[in-house]
Amino acid sequence: MADPAKPISRDDEIDRLWRDEIRRRVEALRSGEATLVDGDEAFAAIRARIVERQKR
Repeated sequence: MADPAKPISRDDEIDRLWRDEIRRRVEALRSGEATLVDGDEAFAAIRARIVERQKR
């Protein structure tokens, strides 16, 4: 677990957001709330956001 006194790096925050989003998408697929096509589109959108953040 991360040291609470240590600031979170930008890369660590992006990794956390990525894992959280993947977890939400997998749960939606498992529950039937989303299809694989929805998942593919969502992952493409997530990747685009990460690339955009990395450019800043």
